[in-house]
Parts: sequence; structure tokens; C-alpha cells
Amino acid sequence: MDAGHARHTYCAMVTRLFLAAFPLAGVYLADLATEATDTAMVGRLGATEVAAVGLGTTIIFLYTVFFMSVPSPADVFVAERNVQGDRMGAVEGAQHGLWLSLALIVPAMILVWWLRPILEATGQTPEIAALVQDYAVEVSPAFIAWAAFSTLDFFVAALGRPGLAFTCAWVGVALNAIGNYCLIYGHFGFPHLGVVGAAYATVFAAFANLLTALEKGGRLC
Repeated sequence: MDAGHARHTYCAMVTRLFLAAFPLAGVYLADLATEATDTAMVGRLGATEVAAVGLGTTIIFLYTVFFMSVPSPADVFVAERNVQGDRMGAVEGAQHGLWLSLALIVPAMILVWWLRPILEATGQTPEIAALVQDYAVEVSPAFIAWAAFSTLDFFVAALGRPGLAFTCAWVGVALNAIGNYCLIYGHFGFPHLGVVGAAYATVFAAFANLLTALEKGGRLC
């Protein structure tokens, strides 16, 4: 192999890696953007609300990264089955990853009901601890959508279509911002719900995001 051909092969490989990695990184940035949006948009409510949502999103993020990342090795099996032409095997690999991810969210959905006493025991004020628990409890149904979307993200990436998850994730960020505007402050006839409104908007965006991804991703099966 001559030097020119080797450089061409190397550049092609780097390009393909970048095109695959950029959308995947973008999905995780979208998760951070959603949390930042919730924290920023409650800013007008007061310092206590900002502190509560900021702390709540941080706690949730730390755990969701865990239960969304553990099933990631399933994408290796999905890619392997896909290369072998076994599309049903690829789907089964994704399903196993989904069940593992859903099993891991059960402790989180229980833990959110005990956040207030845990935070008070660490020195947080009762007011902030109560708001953190209110936010976390109301946002906890989104764990299901996040787990399923994460599995779908790995699935479409293994099939060579990571851009699908990237697009859906950022649509979810936009939906969350719109929902926050409506539900935190009561615009367009919606109730003024404050911190809880930010949680409801996040849940709505998470499931809307998942349903869109399922509809698009189903065409790959």
C-alpha cells in the first residue's frame, strides 16, 4: 500500500468516525441543554426555585447517565447482527438493552420519594429539599422515556443512522423550552405551575421525543 492510498484510507476512516461520533455527542449535549433550560427558565421565580431545580437536575442527571450508559454494549451486538444480515437479531439485541435499562430505573423512581429527608440530612434547607423532591417526583416518569430513547439511540447508531437520534433529541429540547414557557409562568391559558411546571414540560418533551424516534426508527426494522 503506497503512502497516498494509506493517507486516503486514514482520512476516510477519520471522517466516518467523526460523522458517527458527532451526532452521538450531540444527543448527550441535548440532555444537558434540557437540564440547563429547566434551570434557566425558573430563574424569574426566585433563588430558591433556581437552587432546587439546579440541584434536582444534577441529581437526576448523575443517575440517568448511569442507567442510560450501562446497556450501551448492546449496540455491539446490534451492529454485529446487522453486518451478518440478521435484522431480527439486531432488534433482539436492542430489546435486551432496553429491559436492562428499564430495570435500572426502578431504584431511581423509588429514591425520588425520599429525596427530601436525604437532602435535609446533608444540610439542605427544608424549603429547597421539598422543592427538589417535588420536581424529581413529577419528572420521574420521564425516566422511562429516557431509557427507551437511549436504547433506540444505540440501536440506530449501530445501524449507521446516528443522525436520527440527534435530530429527535434537539427537537425534544425545543419542546421542553416551549412547555416550560407555558407551564412555569402560565402563558397561553395554561396554569401557572412554577417548578412543577418545568417537570411536566420535561416529561411531555421526553415522551414526544420518544414517540417521534420510535416512528422514524421503526422504518429501519
